[in-house]
Amino acid sequence: GHYEKVFPDVPTWKITIRNVLIFTFSIYVLTVLTKLRRAVRARYSIPEERCLGCEDLCCSLWCTCCTAAQLARQTADYEVQHAQCCTSTGCVPDPSDSTV
Repeated sequence: GHYEKVFPDVPTWKITIRNVLIFTFSIYVLTVLTKLRRAVRARYSIPEERCLGCEDLCCSLWCTCCTAAQLARQTADYEVQHAQCCTSTGCVPDPSDSTV
């Protein structure tokens, strides 16, 4: 097969394990993104427009990057709040909320 030509010294069982792990992680990410999109739509009362009943799955499967970007825009107003990594909200904490 293809992998034997590209990686001639790698045993087939290692390639199989790699492929199973990639597939499993992909299904996990798809599931999380679908559930997150459904939860955000429910929270903000956003109705489905197409593929009634499976729009979240279709968007998460076929437009993963766009779905992630849409969720990021929906959950914060980045014109008002600046984004910050490793915070509970993904935004710069409000100084008035600090507990000293």
